[in-house]
Amino acid sequence: MEDIQCSKMNEVKRLAMEYYADEGPGACVVERMEVLINNIFIDNPDDVYGHIVNYFQQFTKPLTILKFWAWEIIDSIGQTAVQTDLYGTVLNTNKFLSTSSIAIPSVNVDPLNYKESLETERQQSVERAIELINADLSQELSGLEPTDQCSIDEILINFFMKMKQEMDMNKAETTPVEAPAPVVSDESAPQTADSSKKKSPKSPKGKAKPVVLLPPAEPPEVLLPGCSAVAALSKSVCIGGASVRDVALYDYIACLKHQQLPEGLRMPLPMVTILSSGKSAPGKLNCVKDFMVVPSPNISLKMAMKHIVKIYNHCAKSLSGKGGMGRICNDWGTLCPQFDRPEQGLDLLEEAIKQLGFTPGQEFSLAINCAGHEILDYEKGRYEVSTGLLKSPEELVTFWTDLVIRYRSVIALVDPMRKQEKEHWMSLCEAISDRCYIIGDNVCRRPGLFKDETLSDDFQMSAVTFRLEEMTTVTDILTCVRQLDECGINVVIGSPLGDTTDSTVTDLAVGVGAKFLLTGGPCRGERVTKLNRLLEIEADLHVKGRLLCGEEHQFCQIKAPVLPTDDLKEEGLEGNKSNSPRAKTSPSSKDQKSSPKELKKEAKGSSKEQKKTGK
Repeated sequence: MEDIQCSKMNEVKRLAMEYYADEGPGACVVERMEVLINNIFIDNPDDVYGHIVNYFQQFTKPLTILKFWAWEIIDSIGQTAVQTDLYGTVLNTNKFLSTSSIAIPSVNVDPLNYKESLETERQQSVERAIELINADLSQELSGLEPTDQCSIDEILINFFMKMKQEMDMNKAETTPVEAPAPVVSDESAPQTADSSKKKSPKSPKGKAKPVVLLPPAEPPEVLLPGCSAVAALSKSVCIGGASVRDVALYDYIACLKHQQLPEGLRMPLPMVTILSSGKSAPGKLNCVKDFMVVPSPNISLKMAMKHIVKIYNHCAKSLSGKGGMGRICNDWGTLCPQFDRPEQGLDLLEEAIKQLGFTPGQEFSLAINCAGHEILDYEKGRYEVSTGLLKSPEELVTFWTDLVIRYRSVIALVDPMRKQEKEHWMSLCEAISDRCYIIGDNVCRRPGLFKDETLSDDFQMSAVTFRLEEMTTVTDILTCVRQLDECGINVVIGSPLGDTTDSTVTDLAVGVGAKFLLTGGPCRGERVTKLNRLLEIEADLHVKGRLLCGEEHQFCQIKAPVLPTDDLKEEGLEGNKSNSPRAKTSPSSKDQKSSPKELKKEAKGSSKEQKKTGK
């Protein structure tokens, strides 16, 4: 019996000697133990075992994703949302890393049965997203490092694209091929509503109504149910990566953008909505969905938020005194008065700013969310500015130009019209972009598609709004931000309508260097959470000495492209576009900077002139 035990012990010793031999897997352990023992004697640390842990931690395997776990929660408007937890493996131990939540917008809704379709579609999307996160996607990402944000985001997108291709192929196989319709002669063909022989409708006076033809709206992108799992997991991985690196989330996002930690960061300006109107609100006013207050970049956000809350309270008291709705607010945490004209909301906000002893347009400015796509009457081909008041695209350009000129405190318009009216959009930009930001929100596609588009000269804007939702990943937003930075276009980060108390959007805005942050009103928990996080980040950067001063508003005039005429072509003056009246900068923008695109155009035009002069 003893001989058997001795033989086993000798075998174990032999295996141990091979393991710790010079060429064995444990050889480095012996060497590092010798180094560690010598360092402990020299350093003489207070916590010897803590010193040992810190030494060997640099040689441990990196943390990897173990699994994701998602479940259903309730968002700010009482609808279902998704919360996702991330678990990882480190030091041979399973560890909880991060949690995040995301609201689920409705993407594929039947317009005929809107309410029923809205609730059904959202619930199905939530259930499908949870199913995919807990099963297929969790297995797909298991074993990867949460710090590899780009690769994980690519896997998420490819997973859904592959699933969409499979669904399209199955649909094509199951769809029966229709037989060609029989040819009917012109004589026996029935008269249809599109027949050219049908007379135009007559007005009461007997005159034919003019037919206004506008470009149709772009068909919405058809997204798969559960596609919001992409944004949910991308956000969760980003938070987990910051936890692994042991840095603040905004610093981690800034490192992802710049490939290194920047020395300083600049705070985005919050666009806080005080009043809401639009087609769904009481009153006749349709063309203004949100009245927003924007603080000056010269004052701290801590001081600005105190005064913004006072502006909000002043408006609430004024509305209550006038027999309005007072403190009643909507899902965005904003007041919902009854307005018939945009001047009513602007006058009320300017009065509140003056009551605090400030000058509108200096310490605090105003911004308007126009939501132009919501007020177009497709049957009449005109924009319904207010109930019963219709304006053509040309008239709408004049309308917004006149309003911005009369109210110098307005520094931003969001979606003043549809992107289908490109010529009129550019006319509006040329008229007011030297004093007012023209911001694109609904007119721009989601970041995953926007990053692959080419920025054209016939449709430009001062800033673009991005949101982390649906099929959008953190990498998509970072890619778009880099592209816009190269073109001198500002970035706006916004939160979705149905929101939660997750404040990741604030860290995202700071990390990517956004110009503005859309948060909603200074009311309701899910909105105030974003604003409080903004104040927390400002204080943190100030303590670390990394808070950069705010930049003054720089309005780059956007010039509408000028098509060369036949006379110009004959004279060979296509490159010299500065002689065109539309290309001239207005007097109010003499001291403003030109955009990088315009500088390139002017350089090309001057080089052509020099070549002709030399000849």
